[in-house]
Amino acid sequence: MTQYSWIKYLTGIVTILAITACGGKSNSTDSGAGANTPSTPASSIAGLERTGAIPKLDRSDSLAGPDANNDGVRDDIDAYIKQVFQDTQQQAAAMQSAKALQGAILVDITDPESIRVVSRSFFKIDPLFVFQIP
Repeated sequence: MTQYSWIKYLTGIVTILAITACGGKSNSTDSGAGANTPSTPASSIAGLERTGAIPKLDRSDSLAGPDANNDGVRDDIDAYIKQVFQDTQQQAAAMQSAKALQGAILVDITDPESIRVVSRSFFKIDPLFVFQIP
């Protein structure tokens, strides 16, 4: 997989995180009206999660999400990485990428030093990982 494909992959994950962190709750009930009923973004995402096409994400109000083991990566993304990547080196590299992205999402943009630290975290990502994505 090319570096461009890797960037598209990570952008997709970040987009999904942003969408689900913005609510994703629906006041309507699924009446099962039929296949011709237009789906909402929330129901489309729920369907993709049910099939395993995308990770089942935490839907709390916190963009940071739960991180029970304090490794700097949301638990739902951590579980997805372990599901997708069987090789330990790939898992480690994916965790580095996820941690860097999590830092970028949560960085205090008023603190220049925090921005520098987050920027440097992207240089720690294993470059060989970019070409090993399944």
